[in-house]
Amino acid sequence: MEELIKELKKLPGIGSDGARRIIFYLMGKGAAEVDRLTALIKSTVVDYKICSECGNISRVDPCEICSNPLRDKSKLCIVEDVEALMNIETSGYYDGLYHVMMTHRQIFSTGEPDDEQQENLTRHINELKPSEIIIGTSPNVTGQLIYFAIMDAIKASDHKPGKITRFAYGLPAGIHVEHADKTSLHAAIDFRAPVEFYENAKISSARI
Repeated sequence: MEELIKELKKLPGIGSDGARRIIFYLMGKGAAEVDRLTALIKSTVVDYKICSECGNISRVDPCEICSNPLRDKSKLCIVEDVEALMNIETSGYYDGLYHVMMTHRQIFSTGEPDDEQQENLTRHINELKPSEIIIGTSPNVTGQLIYFAIMDAIKASDHKPGKITRFAYGLPAGIHVEHADKTSLHAAIDFRAPVEFYENAKISSARI
């Protein structure tokens, strides 16, 4: 049991007490339920892959969003992670395409994208040639670091979009986009603010 607790504690948001509660819950369910849960976890981890175009997680590559002919390809929303993408999709308010800066396999301890992730974004922009880029990062320190990395990637691209906007927050300061409610997301997308380029080394902080 101690070994299992040690492994469960590696999961996000799980401490020693939470790990014990999970174990006691599973013990009450019996072997058949545990086997079913184990099979579901294994099939999810094995069957899902990272979309080579946008970084979303899907059973197919390209993912269902990138390959959907009804999506508005003139808009590209850049988000921090897949959780943020899923939350925006659940809101049902955005019909464009996405780019995920960091998937669950790529997050580093600093929370910042590396050079390869920035190059992937630059490539995606050049291939898609969107007329609007929407920056959907969270209004916190990590979101701000990723915002600067996104701006550097946009500056490095050959295609220059007609409009660069950022979510209008809207979203409470310090919250992650994946935890925002639908109403806040609607307001953030609807009232997104324009982003201006500056030629000096760093971009000034956008409106939040």
